[in-house]
Amino acid sequence: MLVTVAIGAPAKVIANTARRVGLTAPALLGDNAIRDAYGVDAVPWTVVLGRDGRAVAAARGAHDENAFRTLFADALR
Repeated sequence: MLVTVAIGAPAKVIANTARRVGLTAPALLGDNAIRDAYGVDAVPWTVVLGRDGRAVAAARGAHDENAFRTLFADALR
């Protein structure tokens, strides 16, 4: 399951951006505690969580669909 977590922007801005880009995944509002817990130091930042909720992979910056598919497949083996 893909979940988007937005940090540092008001809910209205996140909702408008999600609508504009056609995001269909849930968009949650995070805070600095979330950012710090996963070591996020850039945007966008992708963290793949295993079934146990622990980070199993991370990618900094924007990526195409194939890169994400590979990241997820490798991380969830």
